[in-house]
Amino acid sequence: MKPKALYMFVDPSVDLTKHRAEIETPKFKMMIQDVRSIEEGASMAKQFVEEGVSLVELCGGFGYAGAKAVSDAAGDRASVGMIVHQVWDAPKLAKVLEAWA
Repeated sequence: MKPKALYMFVDPSVDLTKHRAEIETPKFKMMIQDVRSIEEGASMAKQFVEEGVSLVELCGGFGYAGAKAVSDAAGDRASVGMIVHQVWDAPKLAKVLEAWA
């Protein structure tokens, strides 16, 4: 069986059944899931881990407290990490987020 990974990001306006994707390569299966809140992310992570996900990556929007909540929900069966932009990229990130608002 191929290893499974999950990437989650937060957007309160999503439809959980429509805003998701799966990518399968010869080596692994990656699920991408949008969630409406940190709490929902923790719950979804637990569900995905129960289905065999062993690696969870989160967008920086979860924040450190949210990442900890997801890690706690995943337990010992999955590694949880968070992707963040570095300080030197902050001006460019601010422009992107402003354009997306």
